[in-house]
Amino acid sequence: MGREFAEDYLKRRVKNNIPVRGIAPATEMLEKKFIRRNIAHLRTAKSINSRQYNFPIEVNIYANKAAFMSFRDELGLIIESDEINKMMRMIFEYMWKSL
Repeated sequence: MGREFAEDYLKRRVKNNIPVRGIAPATEMLEKKFIRRNIAHLRTAKSINSRQYNFPIEVNIYANKAAFMSFRDELGLIIESDEINKMMRMIFEYMWKSL
C-alpha cells in the first residue's frame, strides 16, 4: 500500500467520477498537496488540529463497509457490516459538521 498504490487509486477514482470527503490533520503537506488539488481530485477536505488529533490511520467508509488502513504497519482491514458502517458514518458526519 505504497505511493504507487495511492496514485493509481486516485487516478481510478477520478476516472470513475467518484467524489470523496475527508478530514485530515492540518499539516503543511495537507495544504500544499491536497487542499490545492481538491477540485481536480473530486475531493472536499476539511482539516483538524494536528497537535490534538494526529490520526495514526486512514478510515474509509463506503457502501456497507468500513476500511481501516495503517500505512506505517502496511496493514488494512475491511469490515462489511451495515451496523458498523452506519456508526462510522454518524461519527464522520458529526465531525464534518463540527468543523
